[in-house]
Amino acid sequence: MPLPLVNALLAGLLEFIPNIGPVLSIVPPALLALLDAPGKSLAVIVVYLLIQQFESLVLVPVIMAQEVSLLPVFTILAVVVFASFLVF
Repeated sequence: MPLPLVNALLAGLLEFIPNIGPVLSIVPPALLALLDAPGKSLAVIVVYLLIQQFESLVLVPVIMAQEVSLLPVFTILAVVVFASFLVF
């Protein structure tokens, strides 16, 4: 994968944009991988999605539970409930 530090920095900066940032951070590395080898592009997308899901569903609730003294299940439920308000 070319430019790993640039891609990591871009992903970290776009992480600050809620909901859209992680999706946008997939585009540049996927395009670079597509230029290198078409099969790598799919692998990059799968790895990014797995990392994002792990962060969203495991890492963030555990950290939030330690910081605010809530069980991780409550933070996950809060995210699901409030996200359902935004679904049209």
